[in-house]
Amino acid sequence: MAESMTETEQRPSGVPYPGAPEGRRGTGDPGPAPHDGQEAPELLERSRALVDPAMRAAVESLPGSMRRIARYHFGWEHVDGSPAAGHAGKAIRPALVLAA
Repeated sequence: MAESMTETEQRPSGVPYPGAPEGRRGTGDPGPAPHDGQEAPELLERSRALVDPAMRAAVESLPGSMRRIARYHFGWEHVDGSPAAGHAGKAIRPALVLAA
């Protein structure tokens, strides 16, 4: 009978799983210590500082009607065209791209 997809594969200690990072295969090293979660806001702020000027420059190069839509889409302006205060969104996608 075929193996069940829910069965857990037993591996000897030190044998890496397929796709395990090269530097961590079979070393028994647990890797870096877990963080307390406070690094995420810092990472988001750093990535925003790197990406935001280029994004704004790209939006400014658009034709007027598209520029207004893009500013609203990114949260930089309200629907009436008035500037939005503070940061618009978390900018998670740019942070993920830079972290990759």
